[in-house]
Amino acid sequence: MNNPETLVSIIVPAFNAERYLHQTLASLALQTYKNLEIILVDDGSQDATYEIASNFQKTDNRLRIFRQQHNEGESAAINLGWVHAKGNFVCIISHDDPQDLEWLTFLMNFIEKEPSHILYYSDRMKIDSTDKFVSFDCLYEWSLQTLIGKMICIASAGTLINKSLLPIDFLPRDTSLKQCSDLKQMLTLAQYGDGCKVKGVYSKWRIHSTNLSYSKPFLEKADEFETFTVNWLDEFYPQVNYPYLNAHAGIYIALQLIKWAFQQLQFREALNQIWLKKKAIKHLILRSGKTRFFQTVLVIAINKGLNKSYSWFGKIPREFSKHSQHNW
Repeated sequence: MNNPETLVSIIVPAFNAERYLHQTLASLALQTYKNLEIILVDDGSQDATYEIASNFQKTDNRLRIFRQQHNEGESAAINLGWVHAKGNFVCIISHDDPQDLEWLTFLMNFIEKEPSHILYYSDRMKIDSTDKFVSFDCLYEWSLQTLIGKMICIASAGTLINKSLLPIDFLPRDTSLKQCSDLKQMLTLAQYGDGCKVKGVYSKWRIHSTNLSYSKPFLEKADEFETFTVNWLDEFYPQVNYPYLNAHAGIYIALQLIKWAFQQLQFREALNQIWLKKKAIKHLILRSGKTRFFQTVLVIAINKGLNKSYSWFGKIPREFSKHSQHNW
């Protein structure tokens, strides 16, 4: 599928991206799907990001560069790229996520058969800082229940958004949010249509120490997560009353806060931060109607945290049945 009417705009927000930028740009320029433009937004970088992009532009005029004088954040960079995107489909790719050369062709061939969805996404292949394979990240099938109930961003890296179905003044990211802007983007897009998981292809997602998903301070992340889920979600989805959500939404959110604490902090400091956030966690549990699980959640989390094992996280909901008679 190389219909000249189906231009794909790939937005690459970049801040101090010199280490991986050339590799990512090369992987996009060499896509077998040729009808694309690459929009790089240099978000006030202080390294060689702009020079690398400018040199690359000399070899491929499909690359357009926009430069912000100051670091305004990833969301602002993405919005700037969105405004300048000319394609009917838009994809946001991190500066450090090189893609397989057939990746876009595979997605666009699928879209030709099913063009009516608001977004298209696939499972992900995690790679490390040296491009070595880490694991496959198999994402959930699209559903509003999963988006809200588990408070996870189903589709992120390598997602194609059908811009033609959105209002002209639509912007994908809320710049007031630093930690939850990608999740809000997905929930906002869900108001305009359904997402579609494309099977048989993997986008690449690099995991390393400076990756934004792994470097956000716990308290900052927890505070915004609490505000976002309680305020924005209740405002825009008051009609949502799935039994699944009533049973699990608050529990999953509370567990997410606890998980972040143990992943990012030393054990004693994690306990201190969880204690500081106990009111927020309690509120989220109350929101789900599962007040009797509050103490149980903390006890399980702390006991498991002692072993410094995080694989327990996904298993905790199954443990609720064992403790369902415990009151706090």
